[in-house]
Amino acid sequence: MTVSLDLELNALEFEVLWEHLQLGDKPTELNTLSHGVTDEERAHFRRRAWDSLEQRGRAEDGRLDVELEDLLVLLARPNRSVDIRFSWRVGEQILPEIKAICSAVGDTGVLAVHDGDRYRFGWVRGTGLAPAAAGLLPQPPPGRIGSVTVAADVLESAVSQAAEAGKVFVQILTSRGVRPEDAQLLWEIGDADRTLYAQFGASARDQYGRSVRASSVLNVFDTHAGRCGSRERNGWINFFGVDNRKVIEQLDSLLGEVVEH
Repeated sequence: MTVSLDLELNALEFEVLWEHLQLGDKPTELNTLSHGVTDEERAHFRRRAWDSLEQRGRAEDGRLDVELEDLLVLLARPNRSVDIRFSWRVGEQILPEIKAICSAVGDTGVLAVHDGDRYRFGWVRGTGLAPAAAGLLPQPPPGRIGSVTVAADVLESAVSQAAEAGKVFVQILTSRGVRPEDAQLLWEIGDADRTLYAQFGASARDQYGRSVRASSVLNVFDTHAGRCGSRERNGWINFFGVDNRKVIEQLDSLLGEVVEH
């Protein structure tokens, strides 16, 4: 699912509007550096931001466009959210990380993408948070691997002891009860060059208004073998090949953990 990100703000406009609406703490994915130190400097930046917004038809006589205000208020006070951070590599260059959050109240949702000095926003269905978040990633072939699960402490021990020695890594895992073919697959997954890395999380408000975060995250990465995912639960890490549908299923699972029914 590709969302039309038709609304756009620069970092200064976003900061000034968030403060103007008294929305409190920003979602981590949308944080930006403050503009100005002294009161005089900050007043100067506020004037610049409002002038820019009025020139683009997003404000008039100090009043903010209603659609933009509704969008920002929803981002500040959502019932549930999916967050994502991702970056990818082109040749030897690792591109700057992109951060985003997809939040909803009732049947209405907003996708916000923070890319450098640019914030882009689009409306989504309240039931479409997972597809909207998953749709931010490019769509390569799914990973050509099966599913393998290993105890987190066993994998951590093998990684710390084996360094870059694949044979030793496999031996350590098999000595701890991991099947040889699974141990070899885990080595290949860990040793492969990654052209994309993403991490998804989910959170929701409980009946008391407190933010509750899912106990695990979904990691997604691209290698020569396609797209893979991993998720740690109850001391076990599961690695598996994923396509867009599988990513959506996993995100719905994360949301289901924190959303009260």
